[in-house]
Formats: sequence, structure tokens, C-alpha cells
Amino acid sequence: MDSTNGQRDILSQSNNAQQRPAPHLQTNGLYSAQQSSVVAGQTERVPQVQHTIAAVPTIQSQSTAPRTIPVTPPIVFPLRPPEPQYQQSSQPKPLSPFTSLGSIPIVNNTTSRQQPPSPPGTPVTLHHAATAAEQMSDAVFQKYRQFIYSQTGIYFSDNKKYLLESKVQKRLNASKINTFEEYLNHISSIGKSASERLLFYEAITINETYFFRSEQQVDAMENIVIDQLCKAKNSSGSFRVWSAASSSGEEAYTMSLLITDKMKHRYPSVDFSVVGTDISSSVVETAKRGIYREYAVRNIPPSYMQKYFNKQNDTYHLSDSVKRMASFSVANLFDSADLRQLGKFDVIFCCNVLIYFDMLSKQQVVSSLYDALNPGGYLFIGYSESLHGISNAFEVVHFPKVLAYRRP
Repeated sequence: MDSTNGQRDILSQSNNAQQRPAPHLQTNGLYSAQQSSVVAGQTERVPQVQHTIAAVPTIQSQSTAPRTIPVTPPIVFPLRPPEPQYQQSSQPKPLSPFTSLGSIPIVNNTTSRQQPPSPPGTPVTLHHAATAAEQMSDAVFQKYRQFIYSQTGIYFSDNKKYLLESKVQKRLNASKINTFEEYLNHISSIGKSASERLLFYEAITINETYFFRSEQQVDAMENIVIDQLCKAKNSSGSFRVWSAASSSGEEAYTMSLLITDKMKHRYPSVDFSVVGTDISSSVVETAKRGIYREYAVRNIPPSYMQKYFNKQNDTYHLSDSVKRMASFSVANLFDSADLRQLGKFDVIFCCNVLIYFDMLSKQQVVSSLYDALNPGGYLFIGYSESLHGISNAFEVVHFPKVLAYRRP
């Protein structure tokens, strides 16, 4: 091959390389002059041509036509794959773990599952379950709060509106009355001893208790209080204990168990008695029966269980000897006339009750409890309760791990 044909081949390859660089010489789509073997417009090799294109095989053209080298087009990767297009079907669209709850349509549960789905763009209608009565308005809640407070001294704060509403709703359903206001008018018009009024009181109060709930108070009674007061009576006369919010009778019967097992033989001439009262007539009837389940008796010492309880199936029946010492009746702590009919007591238990009253109601109730105590008698209240700021008529007495209030 003569020099003229050789120069033509080199020039053809040079022009072709400038137009379409080899794929392995591309760098991010740019053509580097250092990777080229020919400079545009020249027919001679650059000094480093042998070193630079050593990896490229020499292509000998069999003709004078320039050879075209095919170039693979670049592959473009998208930043994110396109979202799948779901076709409308009876199957729900799978939810992503990041799906906002606000974007999930609420479906009426009463709709038949065989109904076809609504077409796209149909507005979603929210369906609420029907209730026996409308929601209690703020105005009606204020009326209920005033009525309850005037009758019982119990005060429902604003954040207890939902709690009161749920409790009253049960009475609406049972009495077939449609609205909260109608029910309030009904219980306001009937007498305070009417059955529905008492059932209402039961619905709004809490009756959770069990035997030997306050063991430190029981120990103080067994080791100090009863001995002290009986000796002051010259070991004769009467000794009366009042459980002022006795619920289903566990607190009152705890005192009956203690006196029957530990005290009667010490002071045979003393006439011991226990009185239990509650604003709820149904729990008073439960107390009179003296039948309990395992939850209520779980803290009773084994020796007491063996002597004074008879297990029948899954219930525990209290013995008649313990039941005879206690009596139960309905009484409202906010009704001074009710409390005066009970007489005087040597010890009063009013535990976990004052927390439901406001300051004025507490002062009234504590004043009634003070009047119901014999001089030298003791008042026990809940561990989380205090008479500080309520009454200074009592003397504070510290027993081991517990305190009591003594009437001078």
C-alpha cells in the first residue's frame, strides 16, 4: 500500500473517530482529546498515538470507503419507577405502610358486600352507628352536674363529661327514655327513695372493694383501737363500727371477722355491732346476702377462710355468725337527716370517698362524720385522702404505718 492510500485510510479513520467515538472511549458522553488518536484537521499521527490506541485493533479497509463503527446507545435509568396503574375491581387496593389514614375511605358496614364499588370521583359519605340517644350537650351536662351535686355532693368536673354520659346512657336504655334531658326531668320529679332515683345513684358511683383492703387499718384496730376504747368503757356497754360507704359489704364484714375471731372472747360483756351504708340499694342487697367471688376474698387470711367461709362452686358464702353482727341500709352521706338516724359510733371508716367531693361537700360530710362519733372515737379515711384544710376539729393520731383522726 502506497503512502497516498495510507494517508487516506488514516484520514478516513480520523474523521470517523471524531464523529462516532468508540463506546469504550466514552466518558460520561464527553469525547476526550487525550483518548483520541487523531487531531482534527491533521493527517499525521500524534506522538503518543501508539500508546493511546494500543487497545484498539487496527482495522484494515479493503476499499477506499470509510468504515462505520456502530455505537451502542446509552442506557438511561429513571430516578423512580412509574407508579402502577390499578384497574378498578372488587378487590381493595393494597395499602402502603405509609398510606395516610385520612385518605382511606370509611365504608358503611351495613352495606351489602355484593354491591359493586362506587365509580371514581363519588364523594364518600360517613355513616355513624345509631345510638339510643343523642350526645349530651354541654348545657344538659351542667344540669346533671348541678343535680348530682345538690343530691349527693359528688362533683363531676368538665373532663368527666364523657364518663357521666356513658353511665347515664345505660339508664336511658333501661328505662326506654330517648333523651338525656327527658331522663333528668324524670328523676328530678320523683321522690328521693324512688327506685329509678336509686338506680341512677348506683350508675354514677364506683363500687370496687374487697376484704382486708386496708391491712394497716385492720392491724391498728386489732392491736390498739378496740382495746383502748373497750377499756375506756370498763369492758362493757356497746361498741359500734360504721362503714360509711360499704358498697357490697367487704369492709364492714372485715370488721365483723376481726371482732368475731379476735375480740369477742377478750370482751365478752361488750355488745359489738357493725353498720354498713351505701347510696346504692343494689349493692346493699348484695352485702346482705354475704356471697362473694374469688376476687373479693383473695386477701383474707387462710385461717379466716377455713373458719368462716363455705365454698360452693365458684362462690364463697360467709357464715351466719359473722353476718349477724353486721347490718346494712341505704344512706346518703350528703343527707344529714339520714346520718342522724344512724346514731353514734366508736369507729367510722370512710375510705376513698372524699376524693369524689369538692371542698364544700367535703366539709359538710366530714362535719356529719364528726357529729356521728362518740368522744374519743376514731375516723379512718383513705391513704390518699387528708382532712388538711377541711377540718381542724380532729386530733391526728399516728399508728404504725397508718394515721387516724380522733374526736377529742
